[in-house]
Amino acid sequence: MINVRALTTTGAVRGGATLLAIALLAGCSSSNPASVAPSVALSSPSAAPSVVASATPSPTVASPASASPSVAVGPLALCLKPSDTVDCAVPAGTYTTAPITPSIMFTIGDGWRNDIAWPDGGEISRNGTSFGWFSGLRPSTPDAVVLKTGTGVDQLIAHLRTIKGFTVGPVSAATLGGVAGKQVDVSSNDKEDNWIFVTKISGIGMRPDDRIRMMFFAHEGSVIMIGLESKPATFDAAVAATQSVLDSIRWN
Repeated sequence: MINVRALTTTGAVRGGATLLAIALLAGCSSSNPASVAPSVALSSPSAAPSVVASATPSPTVASPASASPSVAVGPLALCLKPSDTVDCAVPAGTYTTAPITPSIMFTIGDGWRNDIAWPDGGEISRNGTSFGWFSGLRPSTPDAVVLKTGTGVDQLIAHLRTIKGFTVGPVSAATLGGVAGKQVDVSSNDKEDNWIFVTKISGIGMRPDDRIRMMFFAHEGSVIMIGLESKPATFDAAVAATQSVLDSIRWN
């Protein structure tokens, strides 16, 4: 699950982070860093009791339809707002990542929660697995100082290989929604780097014992990273369980 970390205008870090670290720059949020509440298990909605029509004298009055849980259709907006500090349950349905550019649509089942929904990135999570999307990435030092090493797909992947103590797997082709890109698995092992990439208002990092499949796509003049995160011990199962979400992705 992604937590929130805040930066001051001088780059000093405030707050804490686990796994992927996300930050708001001063001036783009309130003076106090936002915090994400612990995940709360989502219970399935229960069906309301059906209403049985009884015979009535003429004229006949139609009985109300029985209520039942419905699956949201979309694309819908995610439930979280940029100013929210508590995650929210996301019903099954099809959602859009707009206003992030370029935006995607994806379809999920039950049990997901929306942890982040910002103009440059967002995330949903379920059972220890996180699915996120981020745009405008720039390579960064561990102190959140932007590096001028390039922001293309190949340059962003090359930056991952400079992080001391991390294991970066081989690059392979990735295609989501008909758009071709490149993917790489990154393991933090027993190290951490809180600011691997930064954007205009946020940043991405990794805590120890974390693994993320980072998928990079150059589309409509921008680069977007779609990430799938879990603990190394459960990573393969997490990828398999989330494959249907990846397969559902369409570009707006």
